Amino acid sequence: MKFKRILISTLLIASVTSSTGCSSDFFAKKTNNPQAGAKQQVYAPELDPGVHELITDQRFKSLESDEPLRFETAVTPEEAENGTAVELRDNNGKTISKMYDDGSHSDRIAGDGIYTCSYKPKPNGEETFSYTANIGGEETKPASVRYFDKITKQDIKDMQGISQKASDIESKYLDSEGYVPEDKKEDVLDEIGNYAEELKQSGEAVEYRVNKQYDNVIIKLSSGITMVYDNPTKEDAGGESSTSDTSGGRIYSVQKLNVKGYQPFSETDPHFGDNLPDVINNITSEFSSDIKSNGVTSGEDASPQVVKTFGANQVIFWAGHGGYDGNIHSYLCTTSEFNKDDYTEDDVIEDRLLVELKKSNTVRITSEYINAHCPNMTDSYVYLGSCHSLQDSVLAASFINKDCNVVFGFSNTVRIAYTDLMMEVLTSLMCQKRTSNLTGYPVDYYSIDEALQKAKMICGENDMVLFAGDNPRDPAEPVIMGNRNYRFAETIAGTNSNASDLAELTLGSFTIDTVALYVDAGSNATIGIQSFPDGYDKSRLIWTIDDDKVATVNNGIVHGIQSQKHTRVVVRTDDGLYTQACFVYVR
Repeated sequence: MKFKRILISTLLIASVTSSTGCSSDFFAKKTNNPQAGAKQQVYAPELDPGVHELITDQRFKSLESDEPLRFETAVTPEEAENGTAVELRDNNGKTISKMYDDGSHSDRIAGDGIYTCSYKPKPNGEETFSYTANIGGEETKPASVRYFDKITKQDIKDMQGISQKASDIESKYLDSEGYVPEDKKEDVLDEIGNYAEELKQSGEAVEYRVNKQYDNVIIKLSSGITMVYDNPTKEDAGGESSTSDTSGGRIYSVQKLNVKGYQPFSETDPHFGDNLPDVINNITSEFSSDIKSNGVTSGEDASPQVVKTFGANQVIFWAGHGGYDGNIHSYLCTTSEFNKDDYTEDDVIEDRLLVELKKSNTVRITSEYINAHCPNMTDSYVYLGSCHSLQDSVLAASFINKDCNVVFGFSNTVRIAYTDLMMEVLTSLMCQKRTSNLTGYPVDYYSIDEALQKAKMICGENDMVLFAGDNPRDPAEPVIMGNRNYRFAETIAGTNSNASDLAELTLGSFTIDTVALYVDAGSNATIGIQSFPDGYDKSRLIWTIDDDKVATVNNGIVHGIQSQKHTRVVVRTDDGLYTQACFVYVR
């Protein structure tokens, strides 16, 4: 079973695989929740204590980087209670450092069963280091870290040659409109994957992944550049946009709202986001003097550099393609060509950016780039109209970690027609008062959550309701992360609560009664909820299980199926703000 790292804010999620509320006396005594107000960005590892493994926060580093690495591993409750020693060792078996679960020594939360240490290798040129964790005499599988030298002109030339070869492969499958037909997508991914294997065998690539679920191939070149092959699906814009005739009203202005639109594919996919001017006009028409509009930034100008211009009191609409990878998570596509001089070595090597594996060499933006370069975004709202933008919480959390108020996106590959229609209808509703006889106080306007419920009646619950076409697939649903009560009017009036403020008020109040559950095959056991955040109840919980062949879960009731196996149950609130996990062992 493989577990991913999730980028979260300590203010957003009370604890992930933590022991808060655990029935074990040992964990209950040692629990030390994050302090409210701690504005730090963290990687919260999802680690199975039943499968000893070691992870590090960065697998690729630049030789110019002086930052230490964080190493983490998980132990079982029994091992923790027995005081089992945990050490970090190099590939020669030498102990590098003790690992700690005490809330210090780079450890995030005391007593959560996750042991941590930090260490800075001393590379002599390009080099790969391998480390293991020793847990009571048992060695984990190694975790490796590779250091890369500066990217050279020859590296760029080699990258361009590799991109040209990939473009040549793709060209054999393109139809007359320049798209890969649905029935040929798997074939082109297979051939690109075979080419990636050749690159690895020749030493030109370090690793690669073929993600057929997300229609892409990720390749890490030996220069440190990460490339992605993806090919957006041909889609019909379709659908009629909904606009509203609203009249102005007093909203007690204290600050202006800066509205920005980004349409990176204005030339190659001109229908994608072509209604952005209307969307922006909806806001400016209602709130007029309280709005500053920068209009629409389109084409190559909608580059990764614009992230540095994001800031407080902004409404940002991003209408462009996107993708997803299990390690890198959601990313945003641009049509801006890669130019090494525009970015730092760390931007390229540490996967803050991806380079398209085609001769155009356009750039993709990952959550790590936002973490590194986005300014503070207090009282801001981000609409991500991209595929997979909220496939998980990582990309949204990178904005909310910057104090962004709310992020809106989609759970899967989404039809362009649906995301454009939803953008316009949702915005139009948020510019309306809930009833015509209200006076225009900020709270009189629809919140984003109220507007979404009405927008679903017009656009459909997901993109397959109106826009299934000839290629039905798993639907993409609209997702809100952050402050569901966000209102344009309250931002202008300065009365909105930030997502981090809301989490601070209820930090640690979503707890389950155990983080490790034992159940017999054929029997049931229950994961109980000890407490809810304010405004939440059982109806707002979503329960999932990693492997339903090992066990199933239904509203917290776990049924064991396959003995001598283990899996993990995750329960989260429907807005994604609060998450708990419990590891299940079937006897």
